[in-house]
Amino acid sequence: MVQQPRTKQAFNELKRRVKFYPANFKNDIYFKIKKTNENKSDIVISLTSFPLRMDAIVTTLKGLLNQSLLPEHINLYVNRDQYENSDLNRLKSIDRDLIKIKFVDEDYRSYNKLIYAITSHPDKTIVTCDDDVIYPTNWLASLVAASKQNPSCIIATRARQMKHDGSGNLTPYASWQHANHSKRSLSLLPLGVGGVLYPANSLNNSVSRSDLFMNLCPKADDLWFKVMSFLNRTPVVQVSNQPSRYPDVPIGSSPSLASYNIAENGNDEQLNKLLSYFRILPAEFADER
Repeated sequence: MVQQPRTKQAFNELKRRVKFYPANFKNDIYFKIKKTNENKSDIVISLTSFPLRMDAIVTTLKGLLNQSLLPEHINLYVNRDQYENSDLNRLKSIDRDLIKIKFVDEDYRSYNKLIYAITSHPDKTIVTCDDDVIYPTNWLASLVAASKQNPSCIIATRARQMKHDGSGNLTPYASWQHANHSKRSLSLLPLGVGGVLYPANSLNNSVSRSDLFMNLCPKADDLWFKVMSFLNRTPVVQVSNQPSRYPDVPIGSSPSLASYNIAENGNDEQLNKLLSYFRILPAEFADER
């Protein structure tokens, strides 16, 4: 049997996944969005990427441009020194109106998707997402609809239920199940991969302190943002009773934090540092009954 080149394998895998996706996304290379006031919001979508995910981010951006409800802007935060001019021109050519490429001097990796946006748009509602996911056309609209029903809450399409043992301590992160409800809760951990909506002032003022997050939890931005929301006592709501799962864009051997954060208990180590620094008792995350 002839072994296919890795790039061809990845392309065939993407075709397989898109086959079961809405027809209007299959033709994304041809679509043209009508940017009218009727389907545009004042939301800012924010994400980050790096050169190894060039093909993935292009696919993700096209999906974001194909939303039934469009954002005011899509801010893509990247480190200029990492990209060739040809790659930057490719990104700019997708859409010069909605997509804004923002160059950052300090690279905080996954934190880039929210830290810079909050600083630049402190009074805006910001929605973050990943750079290797195909989001459905109603993705942003569903987040906004849930936010209108829960205006003071952080909204996620996918969250984990933080779990306590009999003594009130948090159990290991790997034991936290995906949430199966859409109630307001302080014990829900939003997962960035599904997209998260952050209302203005929902996070503590310390959120942008890179000296803290790069020291306490450099590889777990979800946990940092959770603690920042907890300090402000901002509840989290999952859009529906079941977590949303969206197709990801195959990215081959691109680095992943899953092994360290979950398999090697990296999340537990980093969360313990956060709780210790901010003097938060694990039992405080439990919802009142």
